[in-house]
Order: sequence, then C-alpha cells, then structure tokens
Amino acid sequence: MRLYYIIGIFTVAMLCGQQSRAQQKQDEKRHLTMIKFLLNQKELTDYSDTIPSNLDVMYDRPILKIKQSAKTVMVYIFGTYSPHGKRFIALIDQTGIKLLESKDLAPDMKVILGFLKRNKVNSSQGYKCLDSITEAYIYNSKRNFRPVPEEK
Repeated sequence: MRLYYIIGIFTVAMLCGQQSRAQQKQDEKRHLTMIKFLLNQKELTDYSDTIPSNLDVMYDRPILKIKQSAKTVMVYIFGTYSPHGKRFIALIDQTGIKLLESKDLAPDMKVILGFLKRNKVNSSQGYKCLDSITEAYIYNSKRNFRPVPEEK
C-alpha cells in the first residue's frame, strides 16, 4: 500500500513540474515579445536586453487574468523601469498576443472592447480592466510624450 502511495506522489510531482516548466516558457516568450516591442518603440536602446537572463529592464502588471477550461485570457500593462517610460497594453488570448502603443484611445478602445467581447469577460471584470487601461492612457497623456524622429 505504501508503495502505491509513493508512486502516486512521485507521479503528481512530475506532472506539476512539467506544467510549471511549460508556464515558465510561456512567460519567457511573453516577456521577450514585450521587450522586442519596447525596442521598436524606442523605449529600450540596448539589444542585449533581450537576453532571457536580463529581463529586469521591464515590468508587466497583470490587470486581468481569466483561466477558462482550455484557454487563458490575460491583459497586462507593461513598460520600462525608467522614470519617464510610457505604459503599454498587452492583450493575450488563444489567438495570440496583441500589443497596443497607448497613443490614441479611440481606435485602441475598439480593439480592447472586441477582445473583451470575444473572450466573454463579465461586466465587473471588464470595467476594472477598462479603468486600469484608461489610467495608463491618462498617465501617457500627462507625460506629453513626443515621438522620436526616425533616422534617415
């Protein structure tokens, strides 16, 4: 009987470890996608920041996380650890990841509302999510960010 108990515990531990590693790989992939986006937005300038062990140059704060049977829906606010860095929005679901620049609220709101409707987010969670997203847009507008001229 003890042998079955030990085998059962060992099996459960192995399965939990595999799920943990899979989640860790997904998180790392999400972080790298966000860092590449920050490089394209000229928020970061050093390409060595994309090294997985050097992910301390950015933050990401989950504002919505819904785990449904086979899919996970997440919304993040992310940016760099600089005192004047912009805040960006990441929408993640089974179709992939959509990163928003947080420049113009009107066109982005269509994308955000479509995302919330497609994933059947309930009204109270949707309201909290929209409130946090709106705060990010207000933060960016108060900072009066000017676009960086492109090199020719």
